[in-house]
Amino acid sequence: MVHTIGRRGALGLLAAGIALLLAACGGSTSSAPAPRAAEGPAASAAPTAAAPTANPPAAPVALTVAYTPASGPMVPLWIGVEEGLFAQQGLAVTAEFVGGSSPIVQAMLSGQYPMAVLGGGAPALNRLEGGDLLMIAAPGSAFSIDAWSKPTITQVADLRGKIVGVTRFGSSTHFAAIAMLASAGLQPDDVVLLQTGGVSESLAALLSGQTDAVMLAPPQNLEAQRAGYHQLAMLSALGDYGLFPELVVTVRESWLQQPDHRALAARFLRGYAAAVQIARTDAATTTRALRKYLKLDDDAVLQATYEYYRTYFPDSLRVPERSVANMLQTLDHPAARTADPRQFFDNSLVDELGL
Repeated sequence: MVHTIGRRGALGLLAAGIALLLAACGGSTSSAPAPRAAEGPAASAAPTAAAPTANPPAAPVALTVAYTPASGPMVPLWIGVEEGLFAQQGLAVTAEFVGGSSPIVQAMLSGQYPMAVLGGGAPALNRLEGGDLLMIAAPGSAFSIDAWSKPTITQVADLRGKIVGVTRFGSSTHFAAIAMLASAGLQPDDVVLLQTGGVSESLAALLSGQTDAVMLAPPQNLEAQRAGYHQLAMLSALGDYGLFPELVVTVRESWLQQPDHRALAARFLRGYAAAVQIARTDAATTTRALRKYLKLDDDAVLQATYEYYRTYFPDSLRVPERSVANMLQTLDHPAARTADPRQFFDNSLVDELGL
Protein backbone atom coordinates (compact mmCIF):
# COMPACT_ATOMS: atom_id res chain seq x y z
CA MET A 1 0.00 0.00 0.00
CA VAL A 2 1.39 3.49 -0.91
CA HIS A 3 1.16 6.19 1.77
CA THR A 4 1.28 9.91 0.84
CA ILE A 5 3.03 12.48 3.05
CA GLY A 6 1.68 16.01 3.40
CA ARG A 7 3.70 19.19 3.16
CA ARG A 8 4.13 19.49 6.93
CA GLY A 9 5.28 15.90 7.16
CA ALA A 10 7.82 16.44 4.38
CA LEU A 11 9.30 19.49 6.13
CA GLY A 12 9.58 17.47 9.33
CA LEU A 13 11.48 14.71 7.57
CA LEU A 14 13.80 17.26 5.95
CA ALA A 15 14.64 18.86 9.31
CA ALA A 16 15.35 15.49 10.85
CA GLY A 17 17.68 14.62 7.97
CA ILE A 18 19.65 17.86 8.38
CA ALA A 19 20.08 17.21 12.10
CA LEU A 20 21.43 13.74 11.44
CA LEU A 21 23.82 15.08 8.82
CA LEU A 22 25.21 17.70 11.21
CA ALA A 23 25.71 15.11 13.91
CA ALA A 24 27.55 12.84 11.53
CA CYS A 25 29.89 15.69 10.50
CA GLY A 26 30.73 16.58 14.10
CA GLY A 27 28.61 19.72 14.12
CA SER A 28 27.09 20.88 17.38
CA THR A 29 23.57 21.83 18.02
CA SER A 30 21.96 23.27 21.08
CA SER A 31 19.56 20.95 22.83
CA ALA A 32 17.69 20.67 26.07
CA PRO A 33 19.48 18.69 28.79
CA ALA A 34 18.67 15.02 28.96
CA PRO A 35 15.89 14.27 31.40
CA ARG A 36 17.00 12.88 34.76
CA ALA A 37 16.06 9.39 35.74
CA ALA A 38 12.93 9.24 37.83
CA GLU A 39 13.47 8.66 41.52
CA GLY A 40 11.35 7.21 44.30
CA PRO A 41 8.50 4.69 44.12
CA ALA A 42 7.54 5.61 40.59
CA ALA A 43 10.95 4.53 39.37
CA SER A 44 10.71 1.09 40.91
CA ALA A 45 7.22 0.61 39.51
CA ALA A 46 8.14 1.57 35.96
CA PRO A 47 8.11 -1.47 33.64
CA THR A 48 11.25 -2.32 31.72
CA ALA A 49 9.20 -3.67 28.80
CA ALA A 50 5.81 -3.02 27.37
CA ALA A 51 3.12 -4.84 29.35
CA PRO A 52 0.60 -6.98 27.45
CA THR A 53 -2.67 -5.25 26.76
CA ALA A 54 -4.78 -8.24 27.90
CA ASN A 55 -4.36 -11.44 29.87
CA PRO A 56 -3.96 -14.54 27.71
CA PRO A 57 -7.04 -16.80 27.70
CA ALA A 58 -7.03 -19.40 30.42
CA ALA A 59 -6.42 -22.98 29.35
CA PRO A 60 -9.64 -25.04 29.25
CA VAL A 61 -10.32 -27.13 32.33
CA ALA A 62 -10.22 -30.86 31.63
CA LEU A 63 -13.36 -32.70 32.76
CA THR A 64 -14.01 -36.41 32.20
CA VAL A 65 -17.71 -37.28 32.35
CA ALA A 66 -18.79 -40.91 32.57
CA TYR A 67 -22.01 -41.95 30.84
CA THR A 68 -24.28 -44.89 30.20
CA PRO A 69 -26.04 -46.17 28.13
CA ALA A 70 -24.76 -45.65 24.60
CA SER A 71 -28.20 -44.88 23.24
CA GLY A 72 -30.35 -42.08 21.88
CA PRO A 73 -30.93 -40.15 25.14
CA MET A 74 -27.21 -39.47 25.40
CA VAL A 75 -27.03 -37.38 22.23
CA PRO A 76 -26.89 -33.94 23.97
CA LEU A 77 -23.68 -34.98 25.72
CA TRP A 78 -22.17 -36.04 22.41
CA ILE A 79 -23.32 -32.85 20.70
CA GLY A 80 -21.77 -30.76 23.46
CA VAL A 81 -18.41 -32.43 22.85
CA GLU A 82 -18.54 -32.53 19.05
CA GLU A 83 -19.87 -29.01 18.49
CA GLY A 84 -17.59 -27.30 21.01
CA LEU A 85 -20.40 -26.19 23.32
CA PHE A 86 -18.47 -27.24 26.41
CA ALA A 87 -15.33 -25.65 24.97
CA GLN A 88 -17.23 -22.36 24.76
CA GLN A 89 -17.64 -22.66 28.54
CA GLY A 90 -13.89 -23.15 29.03
CA LEU A 91 -14.11 -26.93 29.45
CA ALA A 92 -12.27 -29.71 27.67
CA VAL A 93 -14.88 -32.43 28.23
CA THR A 94 -14.14 -36.09 27.57
CA ALA A 95 -17.28 -38.24 27.44
CA GLU A 96 -16.30 -41.73 28.60
CA PHE A 97 -18.68 -44.66 28.14
CA VAL A 98 -18.95 -47.14 31.01
CA GLY A 99 -21.07 -50.27 30.68
CA GLY A 100 -23.62 -49.93 33.47
CA SER A 101 -24.67 -47.49 36.17
CA SER A 102 -23.27 -49.50 39.09
CA PRO A 103 -19.66 -49.40 37.81
CA ILE A 104 -20.01 -45.65 37.31
CA VAL A 105 -21.18 -45.21 40.91
CA GLN A 106 -18.20 -47.19 42.21
CA ALA A 107 -15.82 -45.18 40.04
CA MET A 108 -17.30 -41.90 41.27
CA LEU A 109 -16.94 -42.98 44.89
CA SER A 110 -13.27 -43.75 44.26
CA GLY A 111 -12.74 -40.31 42.76
CA GLN A 112 -12.23 -41.47 39.18
CA TYR A 113 -15.09 -39.34 37.84
CA PRO A 114 -16.36 -36.08 39.31
CA MET A 115 -19.53 -36.16 37.21
CA ALA A 116 -21.69 -38.62 35.30
CA VAL A 117 -24.76 -38.75 33.07
CA LEU A 118 -26.80 -41.87 33.80
CA GLY A 119 -30.13 -43.17 35.04
CA GLY A 120 -31.38 -41.83 38.37
CA GLY A 121 -31.89 -45.21 40.03
CA ALA A 122 -28.22 -45.90 40.78
CA PRO A 123 -27.43 -42.57 42.49
CA ALA A 124 -30.70 -42.84 44.44
CA LEU A 125 -29.75 -46.28 45.74
CA ASN A 126 -26.34 -44.93 46.69
CA ARG A 127 -27.97 -42.18 48.72
CA LEU A 128 -30.32 -44.63 50.40
CA GLU A 129 -27.22 -46.55 51.50
CA GLY A 130 -25.74 -43.39 53.07
CA GLY A 131 -23.75 -42.18 50.06
CA ASP A 132 -23.64 -38.60 48.81
CA LEU A 133 -24.40 -38.89 45.09
CA LEU A 134 -26.77 -36.11 44.10
CA MET A 135 -28.80 -35.40 40.98
CA ILE A 136 -28.31 -31.78 39.84
CA ALA A 137 -30.13 -31.86 36.48
CA ALA A 138 -32.55 -34.12 34.59
CA PRO A 139 -32.28 -34.03 30.78
CA GLY A 140 -34.79 -36.89 30.76
CA SER A 141 -37.48 -37.28 33.42
CA ALA A 142 -39.53 -40.08 31.84
CA PHE A 143 -38.73 -43.45 30.30
CA SER A 144 -37.85 -43.44 26.63
CA ILE A 145 -37.49 -47.21 26.96
CA ASP A 146 -40.10 -49.63 25.61
CA ALA A 147 -40.58 -53.39 25.78
CA TRP A 148 -40.12 -55.33 22.56
CA SER A 149 -41.02 -59.00 22.31
CA LYS A 150 -41.79 -61.94 20.12
CA PRO A 151 -45.10 -61.52 18.28
CA THR A 152 -46.57 -64.45 20.21
CA ILE A 153 -46.46 -62.38 23.42
CA THR A 154 -49.38 -59.99 23.13
CA GLN A 155 -49.62 -58.43 26.60
CA VAL A 156 -47.34 -57.74 29.56
CA ALA A 157 -49.12 -60.39 31.66
CA ASP A 158 -47.92 -62.99 29.14
CA LEU A 159 -44.36 -62.42 30.35
CA ARG A 160 -44.93 -64.45 33.52
CA GLY A 161 -42.24 -67.13 33.59
CA LYS A 162 -40.54 -65.66 30.52
CA ILE A 163 -37.03 -64.19 30.06
CA VAL A 164 -36.81 -60.38 29.91
CA GLY A 165 -33.50 -58.81 28.92
CA VAL A 166 -32.13 -55.67 30.59
CA THR A 167 -28.70 -54.17 30.15
CA ARG A 168 -27.61 -54.44 33.80
CA PHE A 169 -29.25 -54.57 37.18
CA GLY A 170 -29.55 -51.06 38.55
CA SER A 171 -29.74 -49.54 35.06
CA SER A 172 -32.65 -47.58 33.61
CA THR A 173 -33.63 -50.60 31.52
CA HIS A 174 -33.87 -52.65 34.73
CA PHE A 175 -36.13 -50.09 36.39
CA ALA A 176 -38.18 -49.77 33.21
CA ALA A 177 -38.78 -53.51 33.27
CA ILE A 178 -39.86 -53.37 36.92
CA ALA A 179 -42.24 -50.47 36.19
CA MET A 180 -43.69 -52.26 33.18
CA LEU A 181 -44.27 -55.44 35.18
CA ALA A 182 -45.88 -53.47 38.01
CA SER A 183 -48.32 -51.90 35.55
CA ALA A 184 -49.63 -55.41 34.86
CA GLY A 185 -49.61 -56.50 38.50
CA LEU A 186 -46.43 -58.56 38.18
CA GLN A 187 -43.43 -58.64 40.49
CA PRO A 188 -39.79 -58.81 39.30
CA ASP A 189 -39.52 -62.44 40.40
CA ASP A 190 -42.50 -63.37 38.22
CA VAL A 191 -40.09 -63.28 35.27
CA VAL A 192 -36.43 -64.12 34.67
CA LEU A 193 -34.51 -60.86 34.36
CA LEU A 194 -31.38 -61.42 32.27
CA GLN A 195 -28.45 -59.00 32.19
CA THR A 196 -27.24 -58.65 28.61
CA GLY A 197 -24.44 -56.15 29.18
CA GLY A 198 -25.64 -53.34 26.91
CA VAL A 199 -28.38 -52.07 24.63
CA SER A 200 -26.86 -53.57 21.49
CA GLU A 201 -26.44 -56.84 23.36
CA SER A 202 -30.11 -56.70 24.39
CA LEU A 203 -31.13 -56.35 20.77
CA ALA A 204 -28.88 -59.26 19.82
CA ALA A 205 -30.36 -61.39 22.62
CA LEU A 206 -33.86 -60.76 21.30
CA LEU A 207 -32.95 -61.44 17.67
CA SER A 208 -31.15 -64.67 18.60
CA GLY A 209 -34.01 -65.99 20.73
CA GLN A 210 -32.12 -65.86 24.04
CA THR A 211 -34.88 -63.69 25.50
CA ASP A 212 -38.62 -63.44 25.06
CA ALA A 213 -38.61 -59.67 25.45
CA VAL A 214 -36.09 -56.88 26.02
CA MET A 215 -36.17 -53.26 27.08
CA LEU A 216 -35.03 -50.98 24.25
CA ALA A 217 -34.96 -47.31 23.32
CA PRO A 218 -34.37 -45.66 19.94
CA PRO A 219 -32.56 -46.47 17.75
CA GLN A 220 -32.27 -50.12 18.81
CA ASN A 221 -36.04 -50.53 19.06
CA LEU A 222 -36.38 -49.47 15.42
CA GLU A 223 -34.06 -52.27 14.41
CA ALA A 224 -36.15 -54.73 16.43
CA GLN A 225 -39.25 -53.54 14.60
CA ARG A 226 -37.61 -54.05 11.23
CA ALA A 227 -36.72 -57.60 12.27
CA GLY A 228 -40.39 -58.42 12.89
CA TYR A 229 -40.64 -58.00 16.66
CA HIS A 230 -43.36 -55.87 18.13
CA GLN A 231 -43.73 -53.21 20.80
CA LEU A 232 -45.20 -54.93 23.83
CA ALA A 233 -45.39 -51.84 26.03
CA MET A 234 -44.66 -48.16 25.60
CA LEU A 235 -43.54 -46.91 29.01
CA SER A 236 -44.43 -43.31 28.21
CA ALA A 237 -48.07 -44.43 27.79
CA LEU A 238 -48.28 -46.08 31.21
CA GLY A 239 -49.05 -42.93 33.21
CA ASP A 240 -47.12 -42.65 36.46
CA TYR A 241 -45.36 -45.93 35.75
CA GLY A 242 -43.55 -44.15 32.94
CA LEU A 243 -42.27 -41.29 35.08
CA PHE A 244 -38.64 -41.85 36.00
CA PRO A 245 -35.46 -39.72 36.00
CA GLU A 246 -34.04 -41.77 33.16
CA LEU A 247 -31.22 -39.36 32.44
CA VAL A 248 -29.63 -37.23 35.15
CA VAL A 249 -26.43 -35.30 35.70
CA THR A 250 -24.96 -36.60 38.95
CA VAL A 251 -22.13 -35.44 41.21
CA ARG A 252 -20.97 -36.13 44.73
CA GLU A 253 -22.53 -33.62 47.09
CA SER A 254 -19.22 -33.19 48.94
CA TRP A 255 -17.53 -32.36 45.62
CA LEU A 256 -20.23 -29.85 44.66
CA GLN A 257 -19.89 -27.97 47.96
CA GLN A 258 -16.48 -26.67 46.95
CA PRO A 259 -16.95 -23.26 45.23
CA ASP A 260 -14.61 -23.98 42.32
CA HIS A 261 -16.34 -27.29 41.67
CA ARG A 262 -19.76 -25.67 41.77
CA ALA A 263 -18.57 -23.14 39.19
CA LEU A 264 -17.27 -26.03 37.07
CA ALA A 265 -20.64 -27.79 37.26
CA ALA A 266 -22.38 -24.55 36.26
CA ARG A 267 -20.24 -24.26 33.14
CA PHE A 268 -20.99 -27.87 32.22
CA LEU A 269 -24.73 -27.36 32.63
CA ARG A 270 -24.67 -24.26 30.41
CA GLY A 271 -23.00 -26.25 27.65
CA TYR A 272 -25.37 -29.16 28.16
CA ALA A 273 -28.45 -26.94 27.98
CA ALA A 274 -27.21 -25.50 24.68
CA ALA A 275 -26.70 -29.04 23.39
CA VAL A 276 -30.25 -30.05 24.39
CA GLN A 277 -31.58 -27.15 22.35
CA ILE A 278 -29.68 -28.38 19.31
CA ALA A 279 -30.94 -31.94 19.89
CA ARG A 280 -34.48 -30.57 19.75
CA THR A 281 -34.11 -28.40 16.67
CA ASP A 282 -31.16 -29.37 14.45
CA ALA A 283 -31.57 -32.69 12.65
CA ALA A 284 -28.29 -32.54 10.73
CA THR A 285 -26.12 -31.90 13.79
CA THR A 286 -27.98 -34.41 15.93
CA THR A 287 -27.91 -37.25 13.41
CA ARG A 288 -24.21 -36.56 12.80
CA ALA A 289 -23.49 -37.15 16.51
CA LEU A 290 -25.73 -40.22 16.60
CA ARG A 291 -24.01 -41.64 13.53
CA LYS A 292 -20.56 -41.26 15.10
CA TYR A 293 -21.23 -42.52 18.61
CA LEU A 294 -23.71 -45.26 17.76
CA LYS A 295 -21.84 -46.28 14.61
CA LEU A 296 -25.03 -46.19 12.58
CA ASP A 297 -25.18 -45.61 8.84
CA ASP A 298 -28.91 -46.04 8.33
CA ASP A 299 -30.27 -42.59 7.49
CA ALA A 300 -33.89 -43.60 8.11
CA VAL A 301 -33.11 -44.94 11.60
CA LEU A 302 -31.01 -41.89 12.44
CA GLN A 303 -33.78 -39.51 11.35
CA ALA A 304 -36.41 -41.48 13.26
CA THR A 305 -34.23 -41.37 16.38
CA TYR A 306 -33.88 -37.62 16.06
CA GLU A 307 -37.63 -37.19 15.60
CA TYR A 308 -38.33 -39.24 18.70
CA TYR A 309 -35.94 -37.44 21.02
CA ARG A 310 -36.66 -33.92 19.82
CA THR A 311 -39.91 -34.16 21.79
CA TYR A 312 -38.44 -36.22 24.63
CA PHE A 313 -35.95 -33.68 25.96
CA PRO A 314 -37.61 -31.24 28.38
CA ASP A 315 -37.69 -27.45 28.26
CA SER A 316 -35.95 -27.27 31.65
CA LEU A 317 -33.12 -29.27 33.20
CA ARG A 318 -34.83 -29.24 36.63
CA VAL A 319 -35.23 -32.60 38.34
CA PRO A 320 -39.02 -33.12 38.78
CA GLU A 321 -39.95 -34.23 42.28
CA ARG A 322 -42.83 -36.33 40.99
CA SER A 323 -40.52 -38.28 38.69
CA VAL A 324 -38.19 -39.05 41.60
CA ALA A 325 -41.14 -40.00 43.83
CA ASN A 326 -42.34 -42.53 41.25
CA MET A 327 -38.84 -43.90 40.87
CA LEU A 328 -38.66 -44.60 44.60
CA GLN A 329 -41.61 -46.97 44.25
CA THR A 330 -39.56 -49.22 41.95
CA LEU A 331 -36.27 -49.34 43.90
CA ASP A 332 -35.40 -52.55 45.71
CA HIS A 333 -34.56 -50.98 49.05
CA PRO A 334 -36.56 -51.13 52.29
CA ALA A 335 -36.38 -47.36 52.82
CA ALA A 336 -37.19 -46.32 49.25
CA ARG A 337 -40.97 -46.08 49.37
CA THR A 338 -41.05 -43.88 52.47
CA ALA A 339 -38.06 -41.70 51.58
CA ASP A 340 -38.45 -37.97 50.92
CA PRO A 341 -37.86 -37.48 47.16
CA ARG A 342 -36.24 -34.09 47.79
CA GLN A 343 -33.19 -35.63 49.46
CA PHE A 344 -32.03 -37.12 46.15
CA PHE A 345 -31.71 -33.98 44.04
CA ASP A 346 -30.71 -30.33 44.18
CA ASN A 347 -32.17 -27.92 41.63
CA SER A 348 -30.45 -24.84 43.05
CA LEU A 349 -27.75 -24.68 40.39
CA VAL A 350 -30.19 -25.11 37.49
CA ASP A 351 -32.43 -22.43 39.03
CA GLU A 352 -29.52 -20.02 39.47
CA LEU A 353 -28.59 -20.45 35.82
CA GLY A 354 -32.19 -20.19 34.59
CA LEU A 355 -31.96 -23.56 32.85
